[in-house]
Amino acid sequence: MPHPFTTPKAKGLRERVGTFVQTGLHRTVATNIIFVCGGNDPTHLRPRFIQYMATEMPLYRPFMPEAAQADYFEQEHTETLNLSAFEELVSDLSLGIVLFAESPGSYAETGLFSALDNARKKTLVVMNAEFQGPGSFLSFGPVAVISSKSRLGAALQMDYQNPNFLQIKQRIENRLSVSATYRAIGEKEFSNLSPTEIMALIWFYVDLLRACSLDDLVFCFNSAFNGHAGSERIRQILSVLVGANLLKREGPIGLVRIADANIKLTEASQTRLKQFQGLQLEITDLIESSCDTNYTEAMSHAD
Repeated sequence: MPHPFTTPKAKGLRERVGTFVQTGLHRTVATNIIFVCGGNDPTHLRPRFIQYMATEMPLYRPFMPEAAQADYFEQEHTETLNLSAFEELVSDLSLGIVLFAESPGSYAETGLFSALDNARKKTLVVMNAEFQGPGSFLSFGPVAVISSKSRLGAALQMDYQNPNFLQIKQRIENRLSVSATYRAIGEKEFSNLSPTEIMALIWFYVDLLRACSLDDLVFCFNSAFNGHAGSERIRQILSVLVGANLLKREGPIGLVRIADANIKLTEASQTRLKQFQGLQLEITDLIESSCDTNYTEAMSHAD
């Protein structure tokens, strides 16, 4: 069953929300997602660094693409997923990329990111010092390209048996701090929205509706952008948000809701704050009056 916000009864409310998106909504300039690449074995550095981030880098969200891919393929759809294009999308959405060169997949990603202008500007490669002898293709090929362009600086040579994750933390915090700056999205066509703006709008609608489905989100985007929203792009970026644990799925129909209320990707402008609070109250009343347990129960969990 669709969200009460998508019913004919809520048409006027949807129009007011659409106006607010264009005139009163601000989004973060950059996300806090760190795309972490490497091996999958528990002894590999990637899972160990992600555990380190949980306690030592709480302002950042680690992201592993397989989590988003699993969410994507669990949803009913007929489209295929181009993994290279998907990783390019993830790199565009990420604040930074940490790449542990420790598996065949990470070697391929090193080559891919070295060829992508936006990715190589924010990638830090962490090499195993034990194997960096003369004539290394990785070191003198794609890693050299990334190191020459990246805001995170030259690749790190690290003892993989006794890794010093503090070095990575300091590089990220000193050069890619989490931004507290917000900017307006404004009036745009859907085709002119950046991936980061689409991500922010997905987060905004999930936050506003308290919980919703992919179909609800596509409906909201089409309502706001005159039926021209791309459902596949929304689906992919929604899975990235789930994979980064910025959103979470729950309940029998897999509704998504905000995973951490302390992290915000959008905010109302100061001049429109009361308007936004009024819209929130209207939507709460709409959900409660619908008596749809899928949404009322999800709303109670979101409080």
